[in-house]
Amino acid sequence: MFDLFITPWLIRIIYWLLQIIIIIASFNIVSGGNATIFGSYINGFLGGLSFLIVSSLALRLITELLIIGFKIVENTQYLKKDNNKL
Repeated sequence: MFDLFITPWLIRIIYWLLQIIIIIASFNIVSGGNATIFGSYINGFLGGLSFLIVSSLALRLITELLIIGFKIVENTQYLKKDNNKL
């Protein structure tokens, strides 16, 4: 009954929505000139660029770590099906 996981698809959708928010926030930092991020004061183009790079990498790592568990389950189910055929 629960052979197909929908959570990895939801994680991918949430990833792209958050990535869009990160891009908008980085443009906001660049255009606004000044911003306070994580308690530090940054300004201008370098701040927006660094926020874009660091946030995108962190988001990617977090979502990949979440999806790894589901991939492991799918691969073990595949191995289980192959062993049952022998």
